[in-house]
Amino acid sequence: MRARIRAAARESGLTAALAAPPSSAGHRRPVIGIHVRHGDACVKSEAARTVRTCEPLSVYMEAVRPYAEAVGARTIFLATDSEVVIADGARLYPQFTFITSPNVSRTGVHNAAPTEILDELIKRRMRTGVGVAQTEDHALSGVVDAMLLARTDVLVGKFSSGLFHAAYALASAR
Repeated sequence: MRARIRAAARESGLTAALAAPPSSAGHRRPVIGIHVRHGDACVKSEAARTVRTCEPLSVYMEAVRPYAEAVGARTIFLATDSEVVIADGARLYPQFTFITSPNVSRTGVHNAAPTEILDELIKRRMRTGVGVAQTEDHALSGVVDAMLLARTDVLVGKFSSGLFHAAYALASAR
């Protein structure tokens, strides 16, 4: 797992961003970590059950922008399961460099959005034996995303997300 986390940090650009030389003011620019969960959290039945809302990246950026401008932050580690969120970052916020974990399963553009919640998908895979390895790989990718998110200087997300909650706890412990 340690090797997987190191490789993902390097491949995403997070290692380089966190090791960037100091600015003329004498300090490194902070790296902002944002978690935007869409995927199965946006399935209508799940939204009704949990009262979650799936908001666009713009909502998170409204919270980030004043801080980023005040400290000169330009790099955002974006932990998301949404291809749309990644595309929106590049398209709507060109003043920022968005970096993401490699090899994370994402949906919304090239891959269809989920139609069932993750819990039901996992139960079905366990019952049938089909897709169990894929479930394990997705779970490990989620752990890697949480670990990388926890390394950023500032965290933005929702506590309704277990991944964000874990990243926050890890960052607090650090």
